[in-house]
Amino acid sequence: MTNKCPYSLRPQDLADQLLTDHTKVVNSKKPLCGHYIFETFDHYKLTHSMIRLPLSNDGMTVTNIVIATDYSQTSLQMINKFRQDYQEGLRRRAIA
Repeated sequence: MTNKCPYSLRPQDLADQLLTDHTKVVNSKKPLCGHYIFETFDHYKLTHSMIRLPLSNDGMTVTNIVIATDYSQTSLQMINKFRQDYQEGLRRRAIA
């Protein structure tokens, strides 16, 4: 709850993808699932799966989107492996 718009996130590619995905949910009025891999600000890759569910105040217009992200043990292990692999790659480059 940062009070910031998700479309102002960095990197810009991430913000653009969020806007695209949210627009798809609003226009289709259907849930959207996805698996995302993106590079974080400190240059390691992060991955997660999520579902976006449209919500409506009037039963016709999408007024909100609820998002559930997979932070299961398996997902967290994948995130940690990406971090370790990235750090190992940095270490190897520094030695070379």
